[in-house]
Amino acid sequence: MKVTVLFDSALFPLSVCRCTLEKDETLVRKAVSSASAVLVESGDVSFVFPDNIVPVLSHSGIFINQNRERKMRANMESCFVLLEFTQQLTGHLPLVSDKYIKPLLRLSGDYTVLSKTACSSLSSALDSLEMGQFGCELKMLSAVFDLLFTVCSGKEDLLASPSSVSDERLERMLDFMNSRLDSKLSLEEVAEAGFVSQREASRLFEKYLGSSPMKYFLFLRLEKARSLLERKQAAIADICQETGFESVSHFSTCFRKMYAMTPGEYRNRYR
Repeated sequence: MKVTVLFDSALFPLSVCRCTLEKDETLVRKAVSSASAVLVESGDVSFVFPDNIVPVLSHSGIFINQNRERKMRANMESCFVLLEFTQQLTGHLPLVSDKYIKPLLRLSGDYTVLSKTACSSLSSALDSLEMGQFGCELKMLSAVFDLLFTVCSGKEDLLASPSSVSDERLERMLDFMNSRLDSKLSLEEVAEAGFVSQREASRLFEKYLGSSPMKYFLFLRLEKARSLLERKQAAIADICQETGFESVSHFSTCFRKMYAMTPGEYRNRYR
């Protein structure tokens, strides 16, 4: 592991470092303090959270909840930039901070994948920071605010809702889904498991998970498939069957849409 500090100042609300990992090398959270955002420059890495693994490819970015335990694992030689936000960050634009930044830093979710626009802006700011261009600190700070606004854009309802509050009806439906990942389920069956109407089931999923029940069930099946591709050498057709997909082509289409690669391409990264 090689870590290079690009910018670290007690007077600036941000520290930036570049990290390089060899293939299959793992970086635990404490080795890089509490990085809030990561921009992958080359190669790719997987971010391992307690309940899931998120693959992040070259030129992509991810905003990480500082309160979540995670580690980074290189799928190939990877170079990425880690940004750590300090408490001073929220003091620069107090009105915007109260509405967007503070709620964002309190989110209960594990991560948010950054848009291409946010990553491009951040890459440009990093270039000026590394070259020591005049005003690079302000450009970097501006890019960070752009990044935060991009993450928050259109999420006022999510930020305002008590996302950490659970609901027994929702938990019953999730337990039912997780016990039947190899099956096809209907909205009616899911709602019955929670003892609610189909309309109420949809409302609960949208409120707490920001998704419809069927979309979330697809996500759970794909997460199980992704885990099986990493751990088992079973044929893709068998994994397709284990996760309830009707055909390999349908499975491949859904997997590519979620992870930007086919099941075969994903498996090859762990060989």
